[in-house]
Amino acid sequence: NEGQHGFSAQLHKMQADAHLFKAMYDKGALDAAEQKQHFDAHLHKASSHAAECKALFDKSEMDAVEQKHQFDAQLLRANVNAAEFKAMFDKGEVDAVEQKLQLHAELNKARERVAELQAQVDKGGQGAGLQQQQQQQQ
Repeated sequence: NEGQHGFSAQLHKMQADAHLFKAMYDKGALDAAEQKQHFDAHLHKASSHAAECKALFDKSEMDAVEQKHQFDAQLLRANVNAAEFKAMFDKGEVDAVEQKLQLHAELNKARERVAELQAQVDKGGQGAGLQQQQQQQQ
């Protein structure tokens, strides 16, 4: 009877241990499930944050490309304006040279005319001088 009682007590202890182990296993499984849920929530949050960061990066990249296009357009306009200004300046220089040449030509014509008039005056003066000499001689 005592052996049976000892065996029975051992059986109860083993059953109690089995229940304890089962409870510990169930708690471990529950803890693992909670940790997985917690990890999944963190993973989802991190993925969302990464997606937001990528969207911001993509937008900033697109903004940079757009700004570069605007800068290129402004640079092109500035180069065109500079070329137009240089062409106007060059034309102004050419016009000034042409005017200078025209003024020199007119000045040379005026000098020639003055020389002709001076020659006529000198000739007329000599003619008058000869007439006076002839009259005095008579």
